[in-house]
Amino acid sequence: MRKGLYIVLSVVALYLVLPVNTVSAQATEALFAGGDVSIFKCLTSTDCNALGEWIAVTGYASGANDFAVDTVNGVIYAGTSNSGIILRCILSTDCDATAEWTTAYDTASTSIESIFFDPINNVLYAGSGSGGDDGIIYRCATSSGCDTGATDWSAVLNTSGDIIQDIILDTTNNVLYANNALTFGGGSVVYRCPTSTGCDTSGEWTATFSGTAAGDNLYEMGYDATNSVLYAAGYDATGAELWRCNVATTSCDENGDWTKPRSVASTNFVSILIANGVLYVGRDFTDNIDRCLLTDGCDETGDFTTYSLPSTGTNVYALTYDPTASVLYAGTGSAGIIYRCLASSDCDAGTDWTAVADTTDGIILEIAWVQMSSPPNAITDLSCVASGVAGSTFLRFTTPTGATNPYTVKYSTTNITDDTTFNAATTLTQSWPVGTVGASQQQFVSGLSPGQSYFFNMKAASTLQSTISNTVYCLATAPATTTQATDSSQGSVTPDTPETIPEGTSGSTPGTSVTPELQPTTLGQTNPSTIVIFSVPHLNPTTQTEIRENILVLQTYLVNFLQQLIKALQAQLSAQ
Repeated sequence: MRKGLYIVLSVVALYLVLPVNTVSAQATEALFAGGDVSIFKCLTSTDCNALGEWIAVTGYASGANDFAVDTVNGVIYAGTSNSGIILRCILSTDCDATAEWTTAYDTASTSIESIFFDPINNVLYAGSGSGGDDGIIYRCATSSGCDTGATDWSAVLNTSGDIIQDIILDTTNNVLYANNALTFGGGSVVYRCPTSTGCDTSGEWTATFSGTAAGDNLYEMGYDATNSVLYAAGYDATGAELWRCNVATTSCDENGDWTKPRSVASTNFVSILIANGVLYVGRDFTDNIDRCLLTDGCDETGDFTTYSLPSTGTNVYALTYDPTASVLYAGTGSAGIIYRCLASSDCDAGTDWTAVADTTDGIILEIAWVQMSSPPNAITDLSCVASGVAGSTFLRFTTPTGATNPYTVKYSTTNITDDTTFNAATTLTQSWPVGTVGASQQQFVSGLSPGQSYFFNMKAASTLQSTISNTVYCLATAPATTTQATDSSQGSVTPDTPETIPEGTSGSTPGTSVTPELQPTTLGQTNPSTIVIFSVPHLNPTTQTEIRENILVLQTYLVNFLQQLIKALQAQLSAQ
């Protein structure tokens, strides 16, 4: 008797969550500007378009080279420009008086040139300089408070260079880059460290780029997360240099990975800003800004245009962007003037910029946009959507009010119930868009163990992070199974019992289980021998966006099903 083919379709109900209307308090946002003597603050609600709106935080004989914000604990740090002190201020105090800024660490270095917060691992890094045997990278896990000096901070790399000029994060691959610059044309080295190593010992930092000549110096770096490209602004003995490395196609760990798309004689490149799809590069010795649309590639000199600011600044040391008001700011020297440009004007000509503050300092070295209060709302509707691809799932959620920066996504085989278990969970490497507030998005998660269930949780971010989201319990899709049954002469056919599939919930325990219903169908034969078990989603879209997304999901399921059907037919033919 010929063997037949037996197809089993299991139906799994998937719940698509509609956007949830959320309400948050009005956020207080501010700009901090670091000069060579002072720190200035301006509440963005004033528009920051007049000198009187910029308040000097007095009492220090030193300004700030750089700022970093611990978005988890709501603390701003400043690296001082004329001493090796790292200052610290709790944002809820407003940070507009001297007493609110305290010494987090006196490194005994000559200055702190750079400071950076890693929001994935909640770690601060500070780079020292200049002169002597500085060029040290200091590290502090923010769980320690980072407020008791050497008890919390440790030196993790001594480059024996003059200055750790900048520290940034490749957010696509979670890799830190730091460049040390040797003064007077001595050359630069870029150091690289994957954050997964901890970056807490010198052996985890490797030298990846040293320019193409002894005089190549790098000043400031920037990362284009949309196109996965690193940029480094600097100079050599002849003039300005802009370097570029694509982390999507190379590891950026050797000189050959870096190209130089732009050189300009008799000047230096000293600042970088990437905002609204545009790369801005500020020059030294002039008041010029070079501008390039990222869609043009910014990989050759013809992609750039140049214009001058409308006043008498002699360099453009600082560039920053206020994403809420869509305003660009530039800090200059030696006049210490702050300029402002509405992004709606494209900021592609000097006439788009206006001088808004002629400060008492000679140089504005850095400007930072900071959200002082009201972190984003937490995500409350995180849910699982089954995938037709083995070892994967979809996560669905609504972009919450206040979200402006990348999400932090965690997963674990144990429950995530608070910040402690959230921080201990594995970080999912992703570059998902923030999305439009109130809009639902669905993101694909792969690389999981097929058939394994995981807890997932997320945090939204602006300058501050939200609290944890609801936790969901998701099954990583297992491969469709094919089993052989016995002939009818040896007994009746009993299909394998399909695995129970947990349904994602917002509770603190695993979701309730749903056992798929079996619908056996015989294709032209009375004695089935091959069983194909396959899950098909039941969808109930309510919007055009959900309909389009559901079509893609169903297409994936259909392709998977047909593949399994073909394999079953081939197996049957081989057995005949």
